[in-house]
Amino acid sequence: MSKYDPLWQQRELERLLSQMRPTFDLLAHLPPTHFENMRAFEDLSRRFTFPLEYLTVNDEILKSLDTANLAASLPSIYEIDKSYFGAFEAIQQQMVSTFSAIDSATSAMEAVSASIAESLAGAEAMAKCFSLGAVDIAVLLRAHDSFVSFALGRVAFASGASGIFQKNTASAIAEAAQILPELSYVSELSALMAPRVLESLIDLPSVNLFEELDAELVLVDLEGNEADVVAAVEGSSASRVVDVGGRLVQRVYEMNTEAERRGKKPLFKPTTKTMMAFHRVPSTVASEEAVFLEMVDALYFLLYEGSGYGGRLTESFSPDRLEALWLLKYLRLGARHDLDHGEPKEVTKKAITVGEAYEDLIGVPIPKTKAEWQGAQIALYEKLAEMLDDLWLNDS
Repeated sequence: MSKYDPLWQQRELERLLSQMRPTFDLLAHLPPTHFENMRAFEDLSRRFTFPLEYLTVNDEILKSLDTANLAASLPSIYEIDKSYFGAFEAIQQQMVSTFSAIDSATSAMEAVSASIAESLAGAEAMAKCFSLGAVDIAVLLRAHDSFVSFALGRVAFASGASGIFQKNTASAIAEAAQILPELSYVSELSALMAPRVLESLIDLPSVNLFEELDAELVLVDLEGNEADVVAAVEGSSASRVVDVGGRLVQRVYEMNTEAERRGKKPLFKPTTKTMMAFHRVPSTVASEEAVFLEMVDALYFLLYEGSGYGGRLTESFSPDRLEALWLLKYLRLGARHDLDHGEPKEVTKKAITVGEAYEDLIGVPIPKTKAEWQGAQIALYEKLAEMLDDLWLNDS
């Protein structure tokens, strides 16, 4: 890659970001402007691999967004399916009605409206640039139904509660709403990478992420004046899945885009199965074994099978840089193969291999509790994301 090529510039920016993140993580009391600058850098790094037409249209939409009149701001989506706007208006009306006496809830309600609007802007740009239909939009916005149920349920639960409970509830909804633009961004990546596949993804399972977040918030004392609701949402399994899972699939998109610009075949072949993984990996919390194994399947199709069973990766990278991929392969062995089949020594060997894979993730040979399954999911995501970061940032 030549110096000052757009992807070279992106890598240089992301190397800088990777050096800054650990320091920021350790300094919990940095001024908000530092984090705003970090977000601006991250947004800039994303833009290098997006088509110019999409970026131009998306920027125009974001500049003219009016949260009080989304229908006028997002005419394409409004024409395709008006139900989204009715649902979001219901959230706004219910929040205003329930929290009207809470002065501090005003900023939270404004933040919810802003996040909802931002999350729809990308879909509006996609609809304008690629003439998307109702099914395509439904796939791009599949997380929104889940958020609507979460927000309305939380508002209803806070109705008639104490002022502090209502204040904390409004803050929790506002913080959860910030997840929507991230999920929309990942959906847009899949559409940009394989637009013809989008319609075939309509039967994707519903998003469980906000449902799991709701369950975790039950454990937070919303009646307490000292309740740190923002930290509770940011530290939730839902937020961590979106963060790391989104980073993981973003790297797949970037590596495929680079291959395309070099006139090569994509490293990860975009098929219906791999694009289903694109949507499910960042939006599903593995709270039990069955769901964890579904995520192992999704990652296996996306990264292992999608790369020609690792073949297109080993052509460019040494096998020792792909240890997380082999770990995924072992987990899939335990998930979808009969470990008791074969000679006794072979059966024992396979069982030990799978047990070691889980121990590598969470320190035990088999997860048993909800927390352990979620921990295994996050640990697996992090290992795979770190592997892809290394391949992307250190491509030589």
